Amino acid sequence: MNPLEGESLLPIVAAFEAATGQRPHPSTVWRWKFRGVHKVKLEWIVYGGTPMTSTAAVQRFIRATTEAVRQRHEQRGAIVVAIDAPAKLTARSIKAANKLKDMTKKKIAASTRNAP
Repeated sequence: MNPLEGESLLPIVAAFEAATGQRPHPSTVWRWKFRGVHKVKLEWIVYGGTPMTSTAAVQRFIRATTEAVRQRHEQRGAIVVAIDAPAKLTARSIKAANKLKDMTKKKIAASTRNAP
């Protein structure tokens, strides 16, 4: 059974960029697919010769790796504080930046129309 069934698929790098706003290096993607991070591997399939995943799979991977790191540190007696939902913060930041850019363009366009 396909673990990504029913999810919108993107090339892996594009899925990470959509979910986090950051573009990982191809060697990092290879490591996440085959070796994993703290015994957590990225869910992916090959479609048309291209490795694909979904933004939901990326978010599951991030949550699972964060939890694995948290458990590892707790076993060592370390105090772990995790910031919840970094993807949401990034998405909000991108949305706010785009809104600011649009507002600036409108203001510049309005000021050039009103110029003598």
